[in-house]
Amino acid sequence: MKILNLAAIVIDKGTQSRDAINEEAVNDYADAMKRGANFPPITVFFDGNDYYLADGFHRYHAAKRVGRVSIQAVVESGALRDAMWFSVGANKDHGARKTNADKRKGVRMLLEDFEWGELPVSEIAEHCGVSHQLILAVKEEMDTGVKVSTVKTNAPKKPKPVKLEPVVEAPVEPQNLVPDEVVQELVAENQRLSDKLAAQALPTEEEKQAAADTIAELREQIRILEIENQSLKISRDTYQRENAELKKTVSSLQRKLKKDE
Repeated sequence: MKILNLAAIVIDKGTQSRDAINEEAVNDYADAMKRGANFPPITVFFDGNDYYLADGFHRYHAAKRVGRVSIQAVVESGALRDAMWFSVGANKDHGARKTNADKRKGVRMLLEDFEWGELPVSEIAEHCGVSHQLILAVKEEMDTGVKVSTVKTNAPKKPKPVKLEPVVEAPVEPQNLVPDEVVQELVAENQRLSDKLAAQALPTEEEKQAAADTIAELREQIRILEIENQSLKISRDTYQRENAELKKTVSSLQRKLKKDE
């Protein structure tokens, strides 16, 4: 058990498995806290750097609402994915009752994952505390894009409806903004003036010229390194996007193959 500062707890990295916070529950908890009621500690996962909230979002928000700066917490060792897995399985038999939307979101979190999505339906249902039928319903929704309430396992397959792409309006260009090129040129000019002033502060002309040459050479090296660094970032981001898309595609194909068997 540990007392944690509320500001140190990470709540916006996808560990919330509920569809939405129940404001009525938060208000009830806050009122009870004002009366001195004791609540079970929240559960967080610590990866050596961040504390990810896994269970106790309503208690967390209630504590903030009454002006508290800290809260009791059970600290487990683990990363972000550990907190997400724990969150989906929490509140099956305690705390604020999960709504149907909450259950569907938790199931979808597992099915969309490249690893958890391959688990047997029975294991996902047990961990989430839901029926096998709900797992199958959410799977069908993910495959067809159409919400279903139940799934008849022996029913003939229906043709998948055509999904229309949403119309995306062209973004409105902001007006009266300074172009990036102008900003970059102003920054460069500021650097040149700073370098010149630094060189002029030296006592002799030889030292001034040597300093100016050295500064110019270093600036050019920095410019080249920045270009190379930007290229590496672009390559990294491209690889990560392609890798994520590939995982989604493989997972979707595996689900469809299993469904067609």
